[in-house]
Amino acid sequence: MSGNDFKSFKDHLTAASGFAGYTPFVRKFFSESNLKAAVYMSVVVMLFEIWFIFRFIRNTFTSTLVATGITSIIARELILFIILLFMCVFVIVYALRHFKHKLKENYRLINGFLIVFSTVCMIFGTYISFGEYTAGKQILCFVTMSIFSMCLLVWRPWVSFIAISFAYSILYFLMNSESSIEMSLSMRIDYLMLWVTVVIVAFSAYQQRYSEAISREKLEKNNADLFYSDMHDGLTALGNDKWFVKVAGDYLAKNPETSYRYLYIDLENFKYFNETYGFDSGNELLKKVAEELIEIFPGEPVARFSDDHFIVLTQSENVKQDVNILRGFLDDERGKVRLDCKIGSFSSLRSKITDPSLALDRARYACNSIKKKYGEYYKEYDENLAADFHRKQYIINHIDEAVEKGWIKVYYQPVMWAGDLTLCGLEALARWDDPVYGFMNPGIFVPVLEEYRQIHKLDKGITEIVFRDIKDALVSDMPALPVSLNFSRIDFEMLDVHGLLNELYQHYDIQKRYIHVEVTESALSGNSQMLNSSLNQLRENNYPLWLDDFGSGYSSLNALKDYNFDVIKLDMIFLRNFDVNPKSRDVIKNIFNLTSDLKLDTLCEGVETEQQCSFLREVGCRRLQGYYFGKPMPKELLLQALDCGSIKLSDKLDYTANPGI
Repeated sequence: MSGNDFKSFKDHLTAASGFAGYTPFVRKFFSESNLKAAVYMSVVVMLFEIWFIFRFIRNTFTSTLVATGITSIIARELILFIILLFMCVFVIVYALRHFKHKLKENYRLINGFLIVFSTVCMIFGTYISFGEYTAGKQILCFVTMSIFSMCLLVWRPWVSFIAISFAYSILYFLMNSESSIEMSLSMRIDYLMLWVTVVIVAFSAYQQRYSEAISREKLEKNNADLFYSDMHDGLTALGNDKWFVKVAGDYLAKNPETSYRYLYIDLENFKYFNETYGFDSGNELLKKVAEELIEIFPGEPVARFSDDHFIVLTQSENVKQDVNILRGFLDDERGKVRLDCKIGSFSSLRSKITDPSLALDRARYACNSIKKKYGEYYKEYDENLAADFHRKQYIINHIDEAVEKGWIKVYYQPVMWAGDLTLCGLEALARWDDPVYGFMNPGIFVPVLEEYRQIHKLDKGITEIVFRDIKDALVSDMPALPVSLNFSRIDFEMLDVHGLLNELYQHYDIQKRYIHVEVTESALSGNSQMLNSSLNQLRENNYPLWLDDFGSGYSSLNALKDYNFDVIKLDMIFLRNFDVNPKSRDVIKNIFNLTSDLKLDTLCEGVETEQQCSFLREVGCRRLQGYYFGKPMPKELLLQALDCGSIKLSDKLDYTANPGI
């Protein structure tokens, strides 16, 4: 046997015999299991004793019992019954108070109390059974009490062995000393076998309970580990957002009148730091930030929310000073990359909000409100932000209702042929006429819907309205103009754009030439394979494709190289400072030369003056759009403008963007 095998065998033997030390969990498990068993045992004993006391009182008054002269013996037994009954009642009351957590946990006291209880039971069983033995009856009371005390209540094997042997020896000595009864050999053997049996059962009960205790302890540890990992950040060892919400809730519940401040901290330029120094260095920086926050806010909840975002609950009255300490630390760690932070703050006493999650949302909202504001690093959630926040939440919560109930309106902006300045098409733009907030421009609700990835709901609703308007125009013999529809990257990710257009095309039975699909340039970044596949599918099904906002980003030339579009829409940024910046003219000229070489049609939006219009016509722009020709308007106003002649309808509508149509 090797040294490891011998040690394993020794450890197993030590544990099996009960000489091994207990962990706090195992000690508690044994104590509470024994206390529960004592309750069950007490209930059974109490029922038996109540029956016996009733029987004793009834028989005491019979002449036969008095005549026998054994009243004094029964009276002594009655005293023992009353003592045992008292112990049983005490066990039940004590156990109930313990398990209801009305008593301080003291497992040494519990074990001591159970030893006394077991001793009383064994004395009772010995006395009653010896009396039964002298009367020529069985010793069942002793057997029952020994099983109750040494098997139902579970002790360490060596304790059980000593206690059982002592109790059985006492009774054996008393029985053997009774001169009026001679113990036969078979009776001695039976008595020995009874002792062995009770010992074995006690040992077996111990092994079973010990195994159960170990299994429960492992399960508790695994659950605790899972709970810890679920509530903590593996990198910084800080709590995570779940932990923070729980702890913050406890703090507020204990001190409802105390002013707490929620801080949401966003590290600036951390992504660039990662790109410059690598992820390992980035992780080390996050650990240092966590340690710094613990030092700045000692004893207060600090957690890592996600990525490079941290959250704090503090009572500090000098938050800006505390934040400056963090900013100084980040400045020392900057190296080649400028590091700083933005902090949003929300006070728990400034509103009736008691849910830490909601409070944290407001601190985060305050932080995000200054994210792109240079020089501003701390923002407290105030009434103005509250109004913006509530409107933002309203938009998210009511976008489905707005589409369903017609609060979403389509406004059409004219698109003109540059040659004769006649109307050749329209662009569909969204407006929200809300019963609570009134008329909302897209600059209010579109960014919110994009941030929360709900923009596809709006664009799907707009698309269906446009199809319906075109169908109504065709049926009513009104001018039915081709309309360009805007789709973002989120639309292509959340919707089957091709499937949606085909479904509406079949439902309303209109020609595909009436629909132009506009894709914003910013949508082309990221998963180009997914978007390219979707655009090719649309092209194969004869939907004209337009590239919107050309020149607003940094991938313009790549977009022309990697994708196939029919029309390029120049962003209005090119027409800003048109009159004072001659470079604008040169840039626009060269763009039109490039698109001409690539055989791409063009449209310039944002045209506001006659001078801009004339220049764009000179350099070869095919289509024009802007306030100079008309603002976005409801279809009713558009029809009025056509009727009165303020907008002239072209004889040749913009159906031929895709030569295949």
